[in-house]
Formats: sequence, structure tokens, C-alpha cells
Amino acid sequence: MSTTLMSQLMKDKALADPFRRTTEQAEEYAKLEAAFNAEAKESWHDPMWKRQVAADFESVLDYFFRFENSFGAYLPFKTYGEFDRPIIRKRRGLKVFETARGGEVNESQLNDDIFEYSRSTLAWHVSEFIPKLRANFGYQLTELAALAAQKMDAEVNRRILAMMQAAVPPTSPYYVASAGLTNSELSAAVRDVTDAWKPNGTTPMQVTILGRAAMIDRVGDLTPTFSPIATEEIRQRGFVGRYKGAQVMVLNNYHDEDGSTIMPANELWVLGGTVGEFGQFGGTEVKLWDENSTDYSHVRAMTTVGGVVYDPAQCRRVTDASISA
Repeated sequence: MSTTLMSQLMKDKALADPFRRTTEQAEEYAKLEAAFNAEAKESWHDPMWKRQVAADFESVLDYFFRFENSFGAYLPFKTYGEFDRPIIRKRRGLKVFETARGGEVNESQLNDDIFEYSRSTLAWHVSEFIPKLRANFGYQLTELAALAAQKMDAEVNRRILAMMQAAVPPTSPYYVASAGLTNSELSAAVRDVTDAWKPNGTTPMQVTILGRAAMIDRVGDLTPTFSPIATEEIRQRGFVGRYKGAQVMVLNNYHDEDGSTIMPANELWVLGGTVGEFGQFGGTEVKLWDENSTDYSHVRAMTTVGGVVYDPAQCRRVTDASISA
């Protein structure tokens, strides 16, 4: 019973909008939570039950990581086996010539640009007083699942941005320093990224403008105010959703536990769909155990991720000196 019950409980909690939940949905959720709490009190010392709870937790965290993330909207996301070593090969060199039928065709030489993922293992570990957990284990786990999903999404976004910043430093020709973002600067960035597009047959044609609210507001300011459609979109959503064909995406102003933000407020990215990719290796591993000498229980989770930027020409990094970082 625990597999279906716990998975449903955590997904309902993390995905449901509390402001739009109906009375019937709230009552059903309360029944699920009560049933799971009763099961936890009865089975707490059963090691098989603990392993099943950990397995259910893994599946929920993987679901959030793979399907409820924000980074997949601007960079291709892939899943690999735990011990896979993905190699990205970009084959170049084939030339097409005009020739007479039966005539000699000039030879061209093929070559491969080879790129390999940089990998990192991300993990978190928390502990709690066992009587506090057993009093309402359903609430404690669902809150932990929602918080873990948010923190992992923030950390992956931070790593992707750091990866792109390393690929496009201030000395790069793809870095644009602005004293106040103008329409001509942003138009040129979108145009240049679109022109640099190299279709690969799998990634749809997509250019994304990504930034925090301060920079995305500037994009709205550049949109002609005489357009009633754009004006209405800004009124309803707070920002314009498209700029010259590129989708506009506001990145959440994530903070870590020390209060540091993951992306400067004055930075804007224009990204082509095949600038690079990011992936997860294997799945999330969760361990749940009680200490032998004290009344504390622990939950630890880890997963391995990685990524690569293999065509920085398909992006532009714009910084605006008129906005505080």
C-alpha cells in the first residue's frame, strides 16, 4: 500500500495549488495523510518499510527533477545511465560541389569536434527528532519533498548558468556590455543567435531570452506600446512573452540558505536550442535511517548531473551597467 499511498501523497502536496484546491480535494488529501501517518506509526521499526519509503521518495524526486524543472525550458535536458560517459560529436568538413555528370568530384575531409560532459554529484542530508517525525510523518515528508525539489532546481540552474558564464567570459565576442539595454542591442543578439543556429534534427528551433525580472522588464519596455496585444500581455503576465520570435522567460530569483542569488539581476541571456545540453546520470538515491544511540532519523539524497556548452556562438550574454547586480 505504501508505494501508491506515499507517492500520491507527496505529488498531491507538491503539485497542487492550495489556493485552488476544492473542499473535496482537501478532504481526500487529509485522508491520505492520516492513512500514511497511521502506517508510519505501525511500521516505523520495519526495515523493509523504510526501504520502500526511500524508494518512493526517490521516484517522486526524480519526477520533479525531470518533468517539473525550469531549466529544461531553455536548455535540452537528457537522462543517461549511472555509468554512461556521453560523448558529443559534431562532424564537420563535408562540402558539396557542382560537377558534370560523370565528372570528377573534389574530395573534402571529415573531422569531428568532440565534447564531453563535466559531471558533479549533488546531495543533501537532513535529520530530525524521531518523535516529531512519527507524530506527523506524512506532513514532514511532503514538505521535505517540495523543498528538495525547489532547492535542486535552483542548484541546477546555478550550475548551468555558471557553465555558460565560463563559456562566455567578458573577453568573449559573444559577450555584450551595455550601459542601458537598447532595442538595437537586443535585436542584434536575437538575430545573431538565430543566424548561428545549427539544426541537429532532434532539437526544435527555439531562441530563448532568459533573465531575472529587472532585465525582462527592460525587454517589455522595448516592445512597441502601440501594440494592444503586447500591452495586454504585459498587463496580465507582468512581462512580454515573445520578442521578435524568441520566447521570453523570467528566471526565479533563487536564493541559497546563505541569502546569495544564483544569477545577477543585470544579466540577460539569449540562447539557441543547440548551444549545449544538460543531463542526469542514473536517478536519485535516497537513504532513510535511524541512529542507534540517539533518537534522530536521517534522510540523505544524491544524484549525479552534468552538462556541456559546445557551441557558444549560439548564445549572447548581455550585462546592463545601469542595473545593480
